[in-house]
Amino acid sequence: MRFPNSLNCVKKLFLAELLGMIAAVLGAVSSVMLIGSSAAIVASGGNSGGAIATAGISVLMTVATVVLGIVAFAIRLTGLNCGAKEEIYFRKAFNCVFVGLAASIFSGIFSLISVLSSLLSIVSTVAGILVTLFVIQAIMNLADKTGDVTVKAKGFTLLKLIIGIAVANVVLNILSAIFRTIPAMSSVAGVLGIILSIVQIIQYILYLIYLVSARKMLESTDPVVVNEA
Repeated sequence: MRFPNSLNCVKKLFLAELLGMIAAVLGAVSSVMLIGSSAAIVASGGNSGGAIATAGISVLMTVATVVLGIVAFAIRLTGLNCGAKEEIYFRKAFNCVFVGLAASIFSGIFSLISVLSSLLSIVSTVAGILVTLFVIQAIMNLADKTGDVTVKAKGFTLLKLIIGIAVANVVLNILSAIFRTIPAMSSVAGVLGIILSIVQIIQYILYLIYLVSARKMLESTDPVVVNEA
């Protein structure tokens, strides 16, 4: 195996993405359950045992969401740090994770200063996109070294898709801000937003598939044979 650290990195990234996806689903479900149970408790005057139990379950699911998110973050960091030993773009992705984390924290701290908070939120979002782009570029570089043209080609296509979605998202947000006072245009922006969300889900699935392809590529590479004189 020529790139054991990179293989370990890709495996950890895949696991981190799966845990993150599970956390996102749990978070969404717990939010819906909490809203529904809260409404039922208020409507019943606090006498709905089932609603109270549901609220308790939603709280436990929220805790599980936070724990899974932290675990996924830690696994991603350790994976990128490991892969950075063999590929510079894994190191760049590792650095961007911290930039995004710092920007997200400071965005919350300065939430009362709307302009600064919004700028920091944008920085956090861009950093997250760069992490994904750098990981894909790292895998493409490894594909170059292993001679796997298929994985490299898939990576290039995925890069273009992610960049295209990011640009479309920015344009959509700008249009939504400009035309929010026009009901007809707001409806169009809403429909486009739904379509964009579906495309983002497809992109996420393709990214997971790409990590699987990268793992198979790295697992199948033959060790470098050094001829001793």
